[in-house]
Amino acid sequence: MLIRSLVVLCRTGLLGLSLSAALTHAQPAAEASRKPDVRRSAAPTPAAEPVRLAVGGQARLSGVQLDGKPFDLASTRGKVTLVVFWHKDCAVCRARMPELRANYLGWRDKPFELVSVATDTDVQSVRDYEQILQVAVPQAQNFPRLWRGGASHGDNFGPISTYPTSFLLDRQGKVLRVFAGRIEAALWDDIAEVVLQ
Repeated sequence: MLIRSLVVLCRTGLLGLSLSAALTHAQPAAEASRKPDVRRSAAPTPAAEPVRLAVGGQARLSGVQLDGKPFDLASTRGKVTLVVFWHKDCAVCRARMPELRANYLGWRDKPFELVSVATDTDVQSVRDYEQILQVAVPQAQNFPRLWRGGASHGDNFGPISTYPTSFLLDRQGKVLRVFAGRIEAALWDDIAEVVLQ
């Protein structure tokens, strides 16, 4: 279609016009020879963009953990919960896991829960990483880990474009804060303050 329009432009002398003006003039000439397509339907309505769960929103998350146990975020009611979305290929995510595990271990006797959700498209790479964790990480530092691509997985957190992205939830499961990227030390202090209230 573009080549056809350029040929029409050259023959009609419209080549000196701006491209958009020339195409506007050339388009009716090129389409005049075609019969209208009566089967053509109206343009489809664009799908609504998914929205990320906002501060104050009620979080929902359920599915099967990587160890095969069922998980429902509702089971964490009464605890401050940090939900971390991560990706195996994210260097910051992997580098921060020991920090997450250390805080989880330090707050085990507090009303706190940590949940990680792997967003990788390939479950096998997540399972391979999980096998390394089972050998290298003490059982006391293990927290619920889910794969977002699982058939039984469901959540309303919306699209995640920065890794890691963490949602801090209050004791009723409502979003208090959203952290995109590494959780800085000062933010850990804020999290501790909420946990210890």
